[in-house]
Amino acid sequence: MVPSTAKTNNFLSRRGRPKKLDQKLIDKIIYTFESSKSRSWEQLAREFGIGDVHWQTLRNRVVNEGYCKSMGCHMLWLTMEARNARLSFATSYYAWRSEWRSVIFISHAEVELKENQASRVHVDKEQKYCFQCLQKRKSKRAKLFQCWVMVGFNRTPKLAFVPEKETSGVKEQPSPRRIHREHSIPHQQSPKHVVLDEGATTPQFFDGSYENGAEIIRLPPNSPELNIGQDVLSYLKNKIQKRTHGSTDNREFAEAQNISIRCVNKLVDSMFSRIATVIAREGKPI
Repeated sequence: MVPSTAKTNNFLSRRGRPKKLDQKLIDKIIYTFESSKSRSWEQLAREFGIGDVHWQTLRNRVVNEGYCKSMGCHMLWLTMEARNARLSFATSYYAWRSEWRSVIFISHAEVELKENQASRVHVDKEQKYCFQCLQKRKSKRAKLFQCWVMVGFNRTPKLAFVPEKETSGVKEQPSPRRIHREHSIPHQQSPKHVVLDEGATTPQFFDGSYENGAEIIRLPPNSPELNIGQDVLSYLKNKIQKRTHGSTDNREFAEAQNISIRCVNKLVDSMFSRIATVIAREGKPI
């Protein structure tokens, strides 16, 4: 525990290099918080003698323990049931090494076009909000497109953009007329498995890109970091975030497909370490 100093009188408003917080200390803070949710994280930090730690540092740590990212919300975005499901999934696939190279990963994100035609990409991997807070945030979003991605070992990412209205009721089967750009993807081996996010099904516009006999691997709840399609979508976000586009037909949206095969392969080969980390953290986020 960090000894109390003069800085603890005023919780820091400036943030420098994030300070490391011991897991045992975090566990104690969370235990105390669960006993009395009327106290803020700042008050708890002072109580435990770490008032010199920036509030965002503490907040990020507790978010990674499964608490909602919204300020003032003390709900869980990752329940114990979801943690157990993640741990069970990771244990089942812990023996996989090169097997991940015969897997296709499919995922999607929401692309918001604001009134000024600036784009904003909402990637599940970064949205650690409880259900209620997430629904509130979604209700405030402007014109939406679904951005789908398919990627695998030695494969160039394939992207498709579909207006939200066309996915209503059949979210997993957008119209193939709205495909933005596709590649004929040469590959060394036919994929044996397809990884899908929880509750998702294979989009029609990706049919024929893999063997129909491929086995579906469905991820457990709240597990976007186990789908490398989410990493590609994060790359897309960094490329186009807040730029002015006008529509998803803009060629700048194709930038995400410039991600190198080498980078994609590294992501695929990181699956073993991701699985191992989920096990080590007992189902908590990586």
